Amino acid sequence: MISPPTGPGDRHGDRAGPSLRRSPCQGCASTDACRRPPTRPGGRPAVGSRDPLGLDPGHLDRRRPHRGIAAQLPPLGARSQRRVPLAEPQVPKRFRAFQTSAGSLDDPSDVDEDHMAGRADTLHGVSYVMPVLNEVEHIEAAVESLIGQDYAGPCEVVLALGPSVDGTNEVVSQMARDDPRIRSIPNELGSTPGGLNAAIRASSYPIVVRVDAHSVLPPAYTRIAVETLLRTGADNVGGIMKAEGTTPFEKAVAHAYGAREGLGGTPHHVGGEEGPAETAYLGVFQRHRLVEVGLFDEGIRRGQDWELNRRMRANGGTVWFTPELEVVYRPRSSLRRLVRQFVSTGIWRGELARRFGAENSLRYFVPPLAVLGVLGGAILGIIGFGAGLGWLLIGFAVPALYVLFVVVASTIATREGIRTGLWYLVVLPCIHVGWGMGFILGFLKLTRNIAVHTGR
Repeated sequence: MISPPTGPGDRHGDRAGPSLRRSPCQGCASTDACRRPPTRPGGRPAVGSRDPLGLDPGHLDRRRPHRGIAAQLPPLGARSQRRVPLAEPQVPKRFRAFQTSAGSLDDPSDVDEDHMAGRADTLHGVSYVMPVLNEVEHIEAAVESLIGQDYAGPCEVVLALGPSVDGTNEVVSQMARDDPRIRSIPNELGSTPGGLNAAIRASSYPIVVRVDAHSVLPPAYTRIAVETLLRTGADNVGGIMKAEGTTPFEKAVAHAYGAREGLGGTPHHVGGEEGPAETAYLGVFQRHRLVEVGLFDEGIRRGQDWELNRRMRANGGTVWFTPELEVVYRPRSSLRRLVRQFVSTGIWRGELARRFGAENSLRYFVPPLAVLGVLGGAILGIIGFGAGLGWLLIGFAVPALYVLFVVVASTIATREGIRTGLWYLVVLPCIHVGWGMGFILGFLKLTRNIAVHTGR
Protein backbone atom coordinates (compact mmCIF):
# COMPACT_ATOMS: atom_id res chain seq x y z
CA MET A 1 0.00 0.00 0.00
CA ILE A 2 1.34 3.44 -0.87
CA SER A 3 1.29 5.84 2.04
CA PRO A 4 2.42 9.47 2.03
CA PRO A 5 5.14 10.71 4.37
CA THR A 6 3.86 11.81 7.71
CA GLY A 7 4.72 14.31 10.41
CA PRO A 8 4.08 14.10 14.14
CA GLY A 9 0.42 14.17 14.98
CA ASP A 10 -0.81 12.56 11.77
CA ARG A 11 -2.91 9.42 11.70
CA HIS A 12 -1.10 6.61 9.95
CA GLY A 13 -1.42 3.27 8.27
CA ASP A 14 0.21 0.01 9.31
CA ARG A 15 0.32 -3.49 7.97
CA ALA A 16 2.99 -4.83 10.21
CA GLY A 17 4.07 -8.40 9.76
CA PRO A 18 5.14 -10.72 12.57
CA SER A 19 8.70 -9.32 12.56
CA LEU A 20 7.59 -5.69 12.74
CA ARG A 21 6.60 -3.90 15.89
CA ARG A 22 3.46 -1.87 16.50
CA SER A 23 3.57 1.31 18.55
CA PRO A 24 0.82 3.76 19.53
CA CYS A 25 0.20 6.58 17.07
CA GLN A 26 0.90 10.03 18.44
CA GLY A 27 -2.34 11.28 16.92
CA CYS A 28 -4.78 8.60 18.08
CA ALA A 29 -2.83 6.67 20.79
CA SER A 30 -4.09 3.44 19.30
CA THR A 31 -2.32 0.36 18.04
CA ASP A 32 -5.38 -1.21 16.39
CA ALA A 33 -7.04 1.58 14.40
CA CYS A 34 -3.75 3.25 13.53
CA ARG A 35 -2.28 2.46 10.11
CA ARG A 36 1.26 3.79 10.16
CA PRO A 37 3.83 2.45 7.63
CA PRO A 38 5.50 -0.61 9.22
CA THR A 39 8.73 -0.15 11.14
CA ARG A 40 11.48 -2.41 12.34
CA PRO A 41 12.94 -2.27 15.85
CA GLY A 42 14.73 1.05 16.24
CA GLY A 43 12.12 2.97 14.29
CA ARG A 44 13.49 2.48 10.76
CA PRO A 45 10.88 2.17 7.99
CA ALA A 46 10.59 -1.40 6.82
CA VAL A 47 11.80 -2.28 3.35
CA GLY A 48 8.79 -2.15 1.07
CA SER A 49 6.99 0.74 2.81
CA ARG A 50 6.54 3.53 0.29
CA ASP A 51 5.51 7.15 0.00
CA PRO A 52 3.51 9.06 -2.68
CA LEU A 53 6.48 9.28 -5.02
CA GLY A 54 6.91 5.54 -4.86
CA LEU A 55 10.08 5.98 -2.81
CA ASP A 56 11.13 2.91 -0.88
CA PRO A 57 13.42 3.90 2.03
CA GLY A 58 14.94 0.46 1.97
CA HIS A 59 15.66 0.83 -1.73
CA LEU A 60 17.93 3.84 -1.32
CA ASP A 61 21.70 3.59 -1.34
CA ARG A 62 22.45 0.84 1.18
CA ARG A 63 26.09 1.75 1.46
CA ARG A 64 25.27 4.39 4.08
CA PRO A 65 22.66 4.79 6.81
CA HIS A 66 19.50 6.61 5.75
CA ARG A 67 17.51 8.71 8.15
CA GLY A 68 14.14 7.65 6.81
CA ILE A 69 11.74 9.71 4.76
CA ALA A 70 9.23 10.52 7.50
CA ALA A 71 11.86 11.89 9.87
CA GLN A 72 12.95 14.43 7.26
CA LEU A 73 9.58 16.10 6.82
CA PRO A 74 8.53 19.27 8.66
CA PRO A 75 6.47 18.94 11.85
CA LEU A 76 2.73 19.33 11.61
CA GLY A 77 2.85 22.85 13.03
CA ALA A 78 5.21 23.98 10.26
CA ARG A 79 3.00 22.99 7.34
CA SER A 80 3.02 25.32 4.38
CA GLN A 81 0.00 27.28 3.23
CA ARG A 82 0.71 26.00 -0.29
CA ARG A 83 -0.95 22.78 -1.16
CA VAL A 84 0.48 20.43 -3.77
CA PRO A 85 -2.30 19.16 -6.08
CA LEU A 86 -1.94 15.51 -5.18
CA ALA A 87 -5.31 14.11 -6.26
CA GLU A 88 -5.87 15.21 -9.84
CA PRO A 89 -7.53 12.85 -12.35
CA GLN A 90 -4.38 12.42 -14.42
CA VAL A 91 -2.31 10.99 -11.57
CA PRO A 92 -0.71 7.74 -12.80
CA LYS A 93 -1.85 4.37 -11.55
CA ARG A 94 1.07 3.87 -9.17
CA PHE A 95 0.13 7.12 -7.35
CA ARG A 96 -3.66 6.59 -7.19
CA ALA A 97 -3.45 4.39 -4.14
CA PHE A 98 -2.22 7.26 -2.05
CA GLN A 99 -5.33 9.30 -2.91
CA THR A 100 -7.37 6.91 -0.77
CA SER A 101 -4.66 5.55 1.50
CA ALA A 102 -6.38 6.87 4.63
CA GLY A 103 -8.98 4.18 4.15
CA SER A 104 -9.76 1.14 2.04
CA LEU A 105 -8.50 1.35 -1.55
CA ASP A 106 -11.68 -0.38 -2.64
CA ASP A 107 -14.01 1.92 -0.72
CA PRO A 108 -13.35 5.65 -1.33
CA SER A 109 -16.10 6.56 1.12
CA ASP A 110 -13.84 5.30 3.90
CA VAL A 111 -11.38 8.17 3.40
CA ASP A 112 -10.78 10.58 6.28
CA GLU A 113 -10.97 13.96 4.47
CA ASP A 114 -9.36 15.92 7.31
CA HIS A 115 -6.51 13.44 7.39
CA MET A 116 -5.98 13.72 3.63
CA ALA A 117 -6.01 17.50 3.80
CA GLY A 118 -3.26 17.33 6.40
CA ARG A 119 -1.22 14.98 4.24
CA ALA A 120 -1.51 17.27 1.22
CA ASP A 121 0.22 19.99 3.25
CA THR A 122 3.25 17.82 4.01
CA LEU A 123 6.01 18.57 1.52
CA HIS A 124 8.82 16.30 0.39
CA GLY A 125 12.39 17.24 1.22
CA VAL A 126 14.61 18.35 -1.67
CA SER A 127 18.35 17.85 -2.18
CA TYR A 128 20.14 20.20 -4.59
CA VAL A 129 23.26 18.56 -6.04
CA MET A 130 25.96 20.47 -7.91
CA PRO A 131 29.45 19.54 -9.16
CA VAL A 132 31.80 22.51 -8.83
CA LEU A 133 35.21 23.14 -10.41
CA ASN A 134 36.80 26.56 -10.98
CA GLU A 135 33.51 28.46 -10.85
CA VAL A 136 34.43 31.42 -8.65
CA GLU A 137 32.64 33.80 -11.04
CA HIS A 138 29.27 32.05 -10.81
CA ILE A 139 29.07 29.86 -7.70
CA GLU A 140 27.62 32.44 -5.30
CA ALA A 141 24.78 33.44 -7.63
CA ALA A 142 24.00 29.79 -8.36
CA VAL A 143 23.80 28.79 -4.67
CA GLU A 144 21.89 31.92 -3.65
CA SER A 145 19.23 31.04 -6.22
CA LEU A 146 18.76 27.69 -4.43
CA ILE A 147 18.49 29.17 -0.97
CA GLY A 148 16.01 31.73 -2.32
CA GLN A 149 13.49 29.15 -3.63
CA ASP A 150 9.87 29.67 -2.53
CA TYR A 151 9.39 25.92 -1.96
CA ALA A 152 8.39 25.51 1.70
CA GLY A 153 9.64 21.95 2.21
CA PRO A 154 12.98 21.08 3.84
CA CYS A 155 16.06 21.33 1.64
CA GLU A 156 19.81 20.90 1.53
CA VAL A 157 22.53 21.97 -0.91
CA VAL A 158 25.26 19.39 -1.55
CA LEU A 159 28.27 20.73 -3.47
CA ALA A 160 30.79 18.24 -4.87
CA LEU A 161 34.08 20.15 -4.97
CA GLY A 162 36.75 19.29 -7.50
CA PRO A 163 40.38 20.50 -7.27
CA SER A 164 39.66 24.17 -8.11
CA VAL A 165 42.58 26.58 -8.39
CA ASP A 166 40.68 29.89 -8.65
CA GLY A 167 39.44 30.26 -5.06
CA THR A 168 36.09 28.53 -5.61
CA ASN A 169 36.48 26.14 -2.66
CA GLU A 170 37.22 29.01 -0.26
CA VAL A 171 34.03 30.77 -1.35
CA VAL A 172 32.04 27.57 -0.83
CA SER A 173 33.56 27.07 2.65
CA GLN A 174 32.41 30.54 3.67
CA MET A 175 28.89 29.94 2.37
CA ALA A 176 28.71 26.65 4.29
CA ARG A 177 29.73 28.41 7.51
CA ASP A 178 27.03 31.03 6.97
CA ASP A 179 24.19 28.59 6.20
CA PRO A 180 23.90 25.07 7.70
CA ARG A 181 21.83 23.89 4.73
CA ILE A 182 24.92 24.18 2.54
CA ARG A 183 27.59 21.48 2.76
CA SER A 184 30.42 20.32 0.58
CA ILE A 185 31.95 16.95 -0.17
CA PRO A 186 35.08 16.06 -2.15
CA ASN A 187 34.73 15.14 -5.81
CA GLU A 188 37.65 12.76 -6.02
CA LEU A 189 37.23 12.12 -9.76
CA GLY A 190 36.97 15.82 -10.57
CA SER A 191 34.48 15.13 -13.39
CA THR A 192 30.87 16.28 -13.74
CA PRO A 193 29.25 12.80 -13.53
CA GLY A 194 31.61 11.79 -10.71
CA GLY A 195 30.66 14.89 -8.73
CA LEU A 196 26.95 14.40 -9.37
CA ASN A 197 27.07 10.79 -8.19
CA ALA A 198 29.03 11.71 -5.06
CA ALA A 199 26.52 14.44 -4.21
CA ILE A 200 23.52 12.17 -4.85
CA ARG A 201 24.96 9.46 -2.60
CA ALA A 202 25.51 12.05 0.13
CA SER A 203 21.99 13.50 -0.24
CA SER A 204 19.24 12.89 2.30
CA TYR A 205 15.92 13.69 0.66
CA PRO A 206 13.68 11.79 -1.81
CA ILE A 207 13.73 14.47 -4.51
CA VAL A 208 17.02 15.39 -6.19
CA VAL A 209 17.43 18.66 -8.12
CA ARG A 210 20.44 18.72 -10.41
CA VAL A 211 22.01 22.18 -10.64
CA ASP A 212 24.86 23.59 -12.71
CA ALA A 213 27.24 26.24 -11.38
CA HIS A 214 26.45 28.33 -14.48
CA SER A 215 22.71 28.18 -13.78
CA VAL A 216 20.45 30.48 -11.76
CA LEU A 217 17.10 28.98 -10.73
CA PRO A 218 14.04 31.27 -10.60
CA PRO A 219 12.31 31.32 -7.18
CA ALA A 220 9.37 29.11 -8.24
CA TYR A 221 11.50 26.45 -9.96
CA THR A 222 11.48 23.79 -7.22
CA ARG A 223 7.81 24.26 -6.32
CA ILE A 224 6.68 23.90 -9.94
CA ALA A 225 9.01 20.94 -10.55
CA VAL A 226 7.80 18.99 -7.50
CA GLU A 227 4.17 19.67 -8.38
CA THR A 228 4.87 18.40 -11.91
CA LEU A 229 6.57 15.25 -10.59
CA LEU A 230 3.52 14.44 -8.48
CA ARG A 231 1.02 15.36 -11.20
CA THR A 232 2.64 13.39 -14.02
CA GLY A 233 4.42 10.56 -12.23
CA ALA A 234 7.56 11.27 -14.27
CA ASP A 235 10.99 10.10 -13.15
CA ASN A 236 12.66 13.31 -14.31
CA VAL A 237 11.26 16.77 -15.00
CA GLY A 238 13.09 19.55 -16.84
CA GLY A 239 12.42 22.83 -18.57
CA ILE A 240 14.01 25.55 -20.68
CA MET A 241 17.68 26.51 -20.63
CA LYS A 242 17.43 30.29 -20.95
CA ALA A 243 20.92 31.54 -21.81
CA GLU A 244 21.67 35.14 -20.78
CA GLY A 245 24.91 37.06 -21.20
CA THR A 246 26.25 40.34 -19.87
CA THR A 247 28.98 41.26 -22.39
CA PRO A 248 28.38 41.54 -26.17
CA PHE A 249 30.28 38.27 -26.66
CA GLU A 250 28.20 36.42 -24.05
CA LYS A 251 25.00 37.88 -25.51
CA ALA A 252 26.01 36.54 -28.94
CA VAL A 253 26.56 33.08 -27.44
CA ALA A 254 23.25 33.29 -25.57
CA HIS A 255 21.49 34.23 -28.81
CA ALA A 256 22.96 31.14 -30.50
CA TYR A 257 21.70 28.94 -27.67
CA GLY A 258 18.14 30.15 -28.15
CA ALA A 259 18.12 30.35 -31.95
CA ARG A 260 17.15 27.55 -34.32
CA GLU A 261 20.23 28.18 -36.45
CA GLY A 262 22.37 27.87 -33.34
CA LEU A 263 21.66 24.76 -31.28
CA GLY A 264 18.90 23.35 -33.45
CA GLY A 265 15.74 24.59 -31.78
CA THR A 266 15.14 21.77 -29.28
CA PRO A 267 12.34 22.35 -26.72
CA HIS A 268 14.75 22.80 -23.80
CA HIS A 269 16.37 25.68 -25.74
CA VAL A 270 13.45 27.40 -27.47
CA GLY A 271 10.40 26.03 -25.62
CA GLY A 272 7.49 23.89 -26.72
CA GLU A 273 4.46 22.00 -25.46
CA GLU A 274 4.51 20.11 -22.16
CA GLY A 275 4.89 16.37 -22.43
CA PRO A 276 7.27 13.38 -22.58
CA ALA A 277 10.71 14.22 -23.95
CA GLU A 278 13.91 12.53 -25.09
CA THR A 279 15.99 14.34 -22.48
CA ALA A 280 15.74 17.30 -20.11
CA TYR A 281 17.97 20.19 -19.12
CA LEU A 282 19.41 19.65 -15.62
CA GLY A 283 16.51 17.66 -14.14
CA VAL A 284 14.44 17.15 -11.01
CA PHE A 285 14.48 13.44 -10.17
CA GLN A 286 12.87 10.87 -7.95
CA ARG A 287 15.96 9.76 -6.04
CA HIS A 288 15.08 6.09 -5.92
CA ARG A 289 14.82 6.00 -9.71
CA LEU A 290 18.31 7.46 -10.03
CA VAL A 291 19.58 4.68 -7.78
CA GLU A 292 17.65 2.01 -9.69
CA VAL A 293 19.18 2.89 -13.08
CA GLY A 294 22.70 3.19 -11.65
CA LEU A 295 23.16 6.99 -11.40
CA PHE A 296 25.23 8.85 -14.01
CA ASP A 297 27.76 6.95 -16.12
CA GLU A 298 31.09 8.24 -14.81
CA GLY A 299 32.82 7.14 -18.00
CA ILE A 300 30.90 9.75 -20.03
CA ARG A 301 32.26 13.26 -19.49
CA ARG A 302 29.82 15.14 -21.75
CA GLY A 303 26.25 14.19 -22.67
CA GLN A 304 25.79 12.19 -19.46
CA ASP A 305 22.31 13.72 -19.01
CA TRP A 306 21.11 12.33 -22.34
CA GLU A 307 22.60 8.90 -21.59
CA LEU A 308 20.99 8.76 -18.12
CA ASN A 309 17.60 9.75 -19.53
CA ARG A 310 18.02 7.10 -22.23
CA ARG A 311 18.40 4.44 -19.52
CA MET A 312 15.42 5.79 -17.60
CA ARG A 313 13.21 5.58 -20.68
CA ALA A 314 14.54 2.11 -21.54
CA ASN A 315 13.53 0.97 -18.04
CA GLY A 316 9.94 2.14 -18.43
CA GLY A 317 10.41 5.60 -16.96
CA THR A 318 9.24 8.98 -18.24
CA VAL A 319 11.27 12.11 -18.87
CA TRP A 320 8.96 15.12 -18.83
CA PHE A 321 9.40 18.59 -20.35
CA THR A 322 7.45 21.59 -19.08
CA PRO A 323 7.92 25.15 -20.39
CA GLU A 324 6.92 26.45 -16.96
CA LEU A 325 10.47 25.75 -15.78
CA GLU A 326 13.05 28.26 -16.99
CA VAL A 327 16.64 28.26 -15.81
CA VAL A 328 19.02 31.13 -16.51
CA TYR A 329 22.31 29.84 -17.93
CA ARG A 330 25.52 31.88 -18.05
CA PRO A 331 27.49 31.15 -21.27
CA ARG A 332 31.28 30.84 -21.52
CA SER A 333 32.94 34.22 -21.28
CA SER A 334 35.72 33.84 -23.88
CA LEU A 335 36.06 32.53 -27.41
CA ARG A 336 38.73 30.03 -26.40
CA ARG A 337 36.52 28.51 -23.70
CA LEU A 338 33.54 28.45 -26.06
CA VAL A 339 35.45 26.57 -28.76
CA ARG A 340 36.82 24.12 -26.21
CA GLN A 341 33.31 23.52 -24.86
CA PHE A 342 31.78 22.74 -28.24
CA VAL A 343 34.64 20.63 -29.54
CA SER A 344 34.36 18.48 -26.38
CA THR A 345 30.58 18.34 -26.65
CA GLY A 346 30.85 17.29 -30.29
CA ILE A 347 33.43 14.58 -29.53
CA TRP A 348 31.23 13.03 -26.86
CA ARG A 349 28.08 13.35 -28.99
CA GLY A 350 29.91 11.48 -31.75
CA GLU A 351 30.94 8.81 -29.25
CA LEU A 352 27.34 8.44 -28.03
CA ALA A 353 26.04 8.31 -31.60
CA ARG A 354 28.48 5.50 -32.36
CA ARG A 355 27.55 3.59 -29.18
CA PHE A 356 23.77 3.94 -29.35
CA GLY A 357 23.17 4.41 -33.08
CA ALA A 358 19.47 4.67 -33.89
CA GLU A 359 18.61 6.06 -30.44
CA ASN A 360 20.15 9.39 -31.50
CA SER A 361 18.01 12.06 -33.14
CA LEU A 362 18.85 13.00 -36.74
CA ARG A 363 19.51 16.59 -35.66
CA TYR A 364 22.79 15.48 -34.05
CA PHE A 365 24.13 14.60 -37.52
CA VAL A 366 23.38 18.00 -39.11
CA PRO A 367 26.49 19.91 -37.87
CA PRO A 368 29.02 17.25 -39.00
CA LEU A 369 27.29 16.94 -42.38
CA ALA A 370 27.34 20.73 -42.77
CA VAL A 371 31.05 20.84 -41.92
CA LEU A 372 31.80 18.09 -44.45
CA GLY A 373 29.67 19.85 -47.06
CA VAL A 374 31.40 23.22 -46.63
CA LEU A 375 34.86 21.66 -46.47
CA GLY A 376 34.20 19.36 -49.45
CA GLY A 377 32.77 22.18 -51.53
CA ALA A 378 35.77 24.40 -50.83
CA ILE A 379 38.21 21.62 -51.76
CA LEU A 380 36.40 20.91 -55.04
CA GLY A 381 36.37 24.61 -55.90
CA ILE A 382 40.09 24.94 -55.23
CA ILE A 383 40.86 21.89 -57.36
CA GLY A 384 38.71 23.23 -60.17
CA PHE A 385 40.37 26.63 -60.01
CA GLY A 386 43.88 25.17 -60.04
CA ALA A 387 43.23 22.56 -62.73
CA GLY A 388 41.18 24.79 -64.97
CA LEU A 389 38.12 22.61 -64.55
CA GLY A 390 35.38 25.19 -64.54
CA TRP A 391 32.61 22.81 -63.64
CA LEU A 392 34.29 22.11 -60.28
CA LEU A 393 34.09 25.79 -59.37
CA ILE A 394 30.47 25.14 -58.46
CA GLY A 395 31.87 23.62 -55.26
CA PHE A 396 32.44 27.16 -53.99
CA ALA A 397 28.66 27.57 -53.89
CA VAL A 398 28.39 25.53 -50.70
CA PRO A 399 30.75 27.63 -48.51
CA ALA A 400 29.34 30.78 -50.15
CA LEU A 401 25.81 29.81 -49.12
CA TYR A 402 27.01 29.11 -45.59
CA VAL A 403 28.68 32.52 -45.35
CA LEU A 404 25.45 34.14 -46.56
CA PHE A 405 23.51 32.14 -43.96
CA VAL A 406 25.80 33.38 -41.17
CA VAL A 407 25.58 37.00 -42.35
CA VAL A 408 21.77 36.93 -42.42
CA ALA A 409 21.64 35.31 -38.96
CA SER A 410 24.08 37.93 -37.62
CA THR A 411 21.94 40.73 -39.04
CA ILE A 412 19.03 39.41 -36.99
CA ALA A 413 21.28 39.21 -33.91
CA THR A 414 22.06 42.94 -34.20
CA ARG A 415 18.65 43.57 -32.65
CA GLU A 416 20.44 42.89 -29.37
CA GLY A 417 23.18 45.39 -30.24
CA ILE A 418 25.65 46.08 -33.05
CA ARG A 419 28.58 44.57 -31.14
CA THR A 420 26.53 41.47 -30.36
CA GLY A 421 25.73 41.07 -34.06
CA LEU A 422 29.40 41.45 -35.02
CA TRP A 423 30.42 38.83 -32.45
CA TYR A 424 27.72 36.54 -33.87
CA LEU A 425 29.64 36.46 -37.17
CA VAL A 426 32.40 34.66 -35.23
CA VAL A 427 30.42 32.79 -32.57
CA LEU A 428 27.99 30.96 -34.88
CA PRO A 429 30.67 29.38 -37.14
CA CYS A 430 32.75 28.47 -34.06
CA ILE A 431 29.77 26.60 -32.58
CA HIS A 432 28.96 24.82 -35.85
CA VAL A 433 32.53 23.92 -36.82
CA GLY A 434 33.67 23.06 -33.29
CA TRP A 435 30.67 20.80 -32.65
CA GLY A 436 30.75 19.28 -36.14
CA MET A 437 34.50 18.55 -36.20
CA GLY A 438 34.32 17.17 -32.67
CA PHE A 439 31.45 14.87 -33.69
CA ILE A 440 33.49 13.48 -36.60
CA LEU A 441 36.50 12.85 -34.34
CA GLY A 442 34.37 11.12 -31.72
CA PHE A 443 32.30 9.07 -34.13
CA LEU A 444 35.38 7.79 -35.98
CA LYS A 445 37.36 7.26 -32.74
CA LEU A 446 40.12 9.60 -33.87
CA THR A 447 40.90 10.96 -30.40
CA ARG A 448 43.76 9.46 -28.39
CA ASN A 449 42.18 9.97 -24.96
CA ILE A 450 38.54 10.95 -25.07
CA ALA A 451 38.35 11.25 -21.26
CA VAL A 452 40.41 14.47 -21.29
CA HIS A 453 37.73 16.30 -23.28
CA THR A 454 35.53 17.74 -20.53
CA GLY A 455 34.68 21.09 -22.13
CA ARG A 456 36.08 23.15 -19.25
